[in-house]
Amino acid sequence: QANGAQHGVDGDGHFYWAVIPAYFEPERFPANTGGDYILYLGRMTRRKGVEIVERVAQDTDMPVIFAGEGEMVDEITYDKAECVGNVGPEERAALLANAHCLMYPTIYIAPFGCSQTEAALCGCPTLTSPFGACSDRERIRQGVDGWRCSKIGEFVWGVQHADQLARAEIRRHAQATYSLAAIGPLYDHYFKHLTTLEGEGFYDSRPVEPHLF
Repeated sequence: QANGAQHGVDGDGHFYWAVIPAYFEPERFPANTGGDYILYLGRMTRRKGVEIVERVAQDTDMPVIFAGEGEMVDEITYDKAECVGNVGPEERAALLANAHCLMYPTIYIAPFGCSQTEAALCGCPTLTSPFGACSDRERIRQGVDGWRCSKIGEFVWGVQHADQLARAEIRRHAQATYSLAAIGPLYDHYFKHLTTLEGEGFYDSRPVEPHLF
């Protein structure tokens, strides 16, 4: 990522900064056709919302798979929960392809959140928090790719209605947005933009078409 805006030395932005999202290879993510379990991918910590996932799974009487490591692995007590530890790319893709939905109820303010993008590349709906990177309305189009949820009842409702979403549309949109073919030109334009900042740079007032990134 060309992302200078996260932590500036002086707290302010610079015109040579840009935010370019991560890119993915769509062929690594098989199509999701629906499944019977909730999926959680990430660190097994409280700040990632693990206890919320367990609570929602219990309230909906759904099986849940936790993929990740952390101190909360030993705290999961729900009898329909399975903790599978860290998973590699192929196993992660298979889990996403066969999940009912991904839950990403992070309390930690995520700067991007790859798991929800990987879910979308499979066409798997995501239920997530409404802040940080998760608040991006282009990434989680409310009622299209999933839902941004603010309380337990909204997550429960989302699980109950996830099978009504068009998984093929979720996948199409993600591939059009996050494939290398889509992201590559942004890097190209960014590096070309850097070459224009010599001399007067920002203060050069000659008309020029704005960049893509």
